[in-house]
Amino acid sequence: ATFLTASRTENTPALAQQAAATLSQLDRLRSGESSTDAFDGHAFVAHIRASAAAVDDNANISVVHQSDSNSLAVPPTVTRAFGAGVIEAIRNVVRHAGNATYEVRIALSDAEVTIAVVDDGVGFDPTEVPPDRMGLQVSIANRFAELPGGWSRVRSVLREGTRIEMGWHGTEKSEP
Repeated sequence: ATFLTASRTENTPALAQQAAATLSQLDRLRSGESSTDAFDGHAFVAHIRASAAAVDDNANISVVHQSDSNSLAVPPTVTRAFGAGVIEAIRNVVRHAGNATYEVRIALSDAEVTIAVVDDGVGFDPTEVPPDRMGLQVSIANRFAELPGGWSRVRSVLREGTRIEMGWHGTEKSEP
């Protein structure tokens, strides 16, 4: 994903950070370190950027580091859940939000991660989603409900947009 992003966009600080994280992951693999090691804050953000780029090379991503996010250690299963959730949320914006703009907002602290995908699109009534349309339910809600310390929430208003939030607390704290 990093190579695809590099071939499709201009060189930016975010791309350089993503490339550095990818090189670090490759070095870990080459040295025989476990691929089950936790992701630090930089590697986590790089994974989310790569996931977003799989759907939209120009995804608008903002990152806020709170307190000492350098000590953050996100398990691979949690990191992959966030990546899949971001992919589903962006796909939904592209498919359903009309001519919307959106932003992926990542907040990191020493033991907590929150991602919000916020758009200004057409919105929808979550209670009116037919049961056979399970994208958000399966790809986000169920996935985060199964994660110890995970939570998610979808808020949408017709003609005002949608906010999809996903969160995880390393000490298995419940939804805020």
